[in-house]
Amino acid sequence: MISLSDNLIEKEGAIPFFICYEKKYMLACAIVEIFFDHKTNKRVNGYLTFPNEHEYLRITIQKGNFTTLEIHSVLASDYKTPPIKATKKGLAEIISQDVDFCNYVGDVINGKIQDIQCVDIIIEKLRNIFLTSNLKNIANIFVAKNFDKKTIYKELMGTELENQKKRVKKSLLVQPSIFEIVQNLKNKYPNLKVVVDTLGDQNNQFLEIESLLKVDIQIQHDSKAEPMIMASDLLIGYIARNIRGILEDKTEVETSLLAKLLKKDRSLFEGSESWWYLKFSEGSGENLMRKLEIPFEKTDYLQVLTTNFHEFIKNSSVKNNFRKKKKRKRKN
Repeated sequence: MISLSDNLIEKEGAIPFFICYEKKYMLACAIVEIFFDHKTNKRVNGYLTFPNEHEYLRITIQKGNFTTLEIHSVLASDYKTPPIKATKKGLAEIISQDVDFCNYVGDVINGKIQDIQCVDIIIEKLRNIFLTSNLKNIANIFVAKNFDKKTIYKELMGTELENQKKRVKKSLLVQPSIFEIVQNLKNKYPNLKVVVDTLGDQNNQFLEIESLLKVDIQIQHDSKAEPMIMASDLLIGYIARNIRGILEDKTEVETSLLAKLLKKDRSLFEGSESWWYLKFSEGSGENLMRKLEIPFEKTDYLQVLTTNFHEFIKNSSVKNNFRKKKKRKRKN
């Protein structure tokens, strides 16, 4: 397996680029996206619906009808946007620590629980999770009257986590990330051709990627028809088995290949050039990196939430501060 990986990477230039999910963390992220959205939760503003701070600032500037000079002035200033990305990660981190809660949400998404009353139960459970973590300001927003329960129930029942609706309670999912590998390699390999094994509606996604990135994507419906797909399938299974073994603290785990692949990029959790996208809870990520002897920077998400969550409560002063800065700049 290690020899095969070396050949794919070093001789063929076929860098394996994987998305690796821990299911309980995926469920926690889904809960954050649904229950901290201003469209379903009356107590929060719309900041957490943005993927990150840059997107928030871009939209805010657009809505503010700023002149080009003012935009450059704001971007060059010390204006502080809400820490959106860190806050969303912090919320997911706290939620993912309650395994029983994640299992309950998994049952709802799997369709094992089909009753709108499950929304009330989830709201109460979330309230208790944040109270237990001494995050009273977050816990206080989890009152049933603050939520649009019909919309939430519809979103929960329609949620599909990476096309794995019936497998959300499995501990780990590893799959190739076609878009990122093509995006990151197209400049290095001008004649790059991509062969993918896919089923059903995913064909449309790959056709969009082909058009957007201007590369040749050949779609196969049978992995046996393409040796590189067979090799990729084998490698994915091998990686998933060993990462799961590490997370479950099994003794018979092969770490040399994982360490070699992950050490190729030091910015594995944040960098856009990373070969890996790991969607893990911090405890699992730290465990994985420790076993592979790769440095891991731990974040105090409890402190992040304690310090910053007030900025996401409705009627926060963040937008007003933005307007005041704009007026001061005009006056000056």
